[in-house]
Amino acid sequence: MNDSSPENFEGYGRRCLTVFAVVMCVTLAMVGVFYANLSSRPLAIGLTLAAAVVNAGLVASYLMHIISERRLIHIVLLFTGIFAAGLLVLSIGAHWSVPAGTIH
Repeated sequence: MNDSSPENFEGYGRRCLTVFAVVMCVTLAMVGVFYANLSSRPLAIGLTLAAAVVNAGLVASYLMHIISERRLIHIVLLFTGIFAAGLLVLSIGAHWSVPAGTIH
């Protein structure tokens, strides 16, 4: 059986629909966290960010086909993620290191 047989496309379509359904469920969970009015705001932000990371991972891995790419692409994406996380840490750190007497 070659790669372009109808059975392979049927399995691929089913996998994409499954990933799409999971992404929609996680997105609805994010909206549910927003409307739940949790008593702890940091908990709500953490849950929403965790769900967003899951969504981004699923979309990038399956729907954008990054899961089947070569190793070099994964290494470049890893360094991009590390660089983005570093910029986020620097931005948060800069927020807390404003000189005294500075007016915003």
